[in-house]
Amino acid sequence: MPQKYGSGTYAGETPKFGNKFIGYNVTVKNVNAKDRGFAYNDWELRDTKGGVYQADGRSGMAGFNTISYIRTEPGDVVNGTLVYEVPQNATLKSLTYNDGITEIVTNL
Repeated sequence: MPQKYGSGTYAGETPKFGNKFIGYNVTVKNVNAKDRGFAYNDWELRDTKGGVYQADGRSGMAGFNTISYIRTEPGDVVNGTLVYEVPQNATLKSLTYNDGITEIVTNL
């Protein structure tokens, strides 16, 4: 289960009026795929009203290891934080990993 972080400033910015930043710490292990890419844009956050949010690819959330892009080999473990800007009142439903080959949906 991804670990949720609270809202606040991100990369020296504040969210747009009515929004908040939310971060999820994720860990993924490459079990058996040679030269497999892993990136922040492989992830989507969904809310209960049908909203779909893309992770922000900028690095710099203070105190967090944000994910950008990395090539992996079997056995590699990638850990980092995905950051999203979502409406303050959004009820978040799921976090989906989809790299075009593998899709994993985690209900929140």
